[in-house]
Amino acid sequence: MKKFLKTTNNKYLKLSLYLILFFVLIRFIFLPTLKWVLDRTIIRTKQPTSIVNSQPSPTTNWKTYNGEVYGFKYPSSWSVLGNETNLQIYDRYESDPTSLDFVASFYFSDSLRGVTLEDLVGKQREIADKVFEEKLSNIILGGKQAIKSKVLVSTGSQTNVVPGVVVKIQVGEKILYLGSYYDSESKITPPELDTIFDQILSTFKFTN
Repeated sequence: MKKFLKTTNNKYLKLSLYLILFFVLIRFIFLPTLKWVLDRTIIRTKQPTSIVNSQPSPTTNWKTYNGEVYGFKYPSSWSVLGNETNLQIYDRYESDPTSLDFVASFYFSDSLRGVTLEDLVGKQREIADKVFEEKLSNIILGGKQAIKSKVLVSTGSQTNVVPGVVVKIQVGEKILYLGSYYDSESKITPPELDTIFDQILSTFKFTN
């Protein structure tokens, strides 16, 4: 009888050890492995969420100017006069379509006046009587290096220079000037004109 009890106890002890070992394997090996496999599967099958931009570009319905050297888009209410050697850009008054508000010009020059690519941002140079040009940044425009700067006119200047923002690009042996102008009588405020001018620059490209 004692031998039988001893044998039975050994069987229960072995069974208990097997059960403990089984749960240890499940808890510390099988379950972590299963979680790792499932996580990897989810990562592989998860599709990136596409972000749909519902806001149309502000230049979508603008007019397009295409010249032999360059092209760009501009607001539909504006008018372009002249040729790309000396292009004048005007905004028409809604109340009087025959009246034009001079807002920008694109023209070629033989010389580079004012700040250069090598100048630091914030650098100022005097380009006329009490007229200063302050460098804003170096930019890439139409695939070419360009300088963006601001023209400042001090009180008492004897020139006809109008303050504004100008971009200069080396094109062959000439400099292409792209300028916007702050006119105190204009219906467009300087911040509004800066925004529109940047949008025009975003569409600028060389055509050859």
